[in-house]
Parts: sequence; structure tokens; C-alpha cells
Amino acid sequence: PYTRRTDVDYVAQLGAAGLGLGLAYGVAKAKAILDTPSRTYVPGENTVGAEYDAWTEEEILEYYWGEHIHLGYYKDEDLKRGAGTLFGHRVKDFIEAKEDFVDEMYAWSKAEANNGGA
Repeated sequence: PYTRRTDVDYVAQLGAAGLGLGLAYGVAKAKAILDTPSRTYVPGENTVGAEYDAWTEEEILEYYWGEHIHLGYYKDEDLKRGAGTLFGHRVKDFIEAKEDFVDEMYAWSKAEANNGGA
């Protein structure tokens, strides 16, 4: 004859299995939410450059950062060697990149040509 085991708590096992399934569902749901973009990506429109341009037009950058430069200038060969990445400081020092940015912006402005270099 069949005898029921009394040393196993089937209710606790069922509860633990339900808890595990609930946790797995919660993790999967959270991952799905975090992996879903908040807006549709449109190539050529949703770019970092476009956002910086918008912030510049709205004067957000100037309002929050003033004249403090958070940017740097890297030549193509610097970028190919890894500048501007996590370990890019080994290619070009960030302070040097800021100084180069100022120099490049000055050259781009043609200020010297417009006022005789004063």
C-alpha cells in the first residue's frame, strides 16, 4: 500500500517554486522595459550632434556649464588609436584635447582673419 511521506513539506516547496517563477517573471519584465527604447531611432536625426545643436540653440549648455569646456578635439588618427574612449588618455591627454579644441574653434571662427589677429 502507498504511504504518504510526512517529512516533505509540499506546501513550502510549491510556495518556493511559485516565488521563483514570480521572481523570474519580474526580472524578465524589468529587462523588457529597460531594453525598450523611449523613442524611435531615426538615422541622421537622433544623433548626439543634433542634441548638442539643439541644446546650443536653447542655450542649455551655456546656462549649466558656462564657459567650462566638457569637450576635446581629436584628430582622425587620434580616434583610430582609441582617443576619446575609456582608455583614450593613453593616446591623448584630456587637458591637451581641451586646449586643441579651443585652438580648433579659434581657427574655425576665422577671428584672426576678420580683425587682423587682435
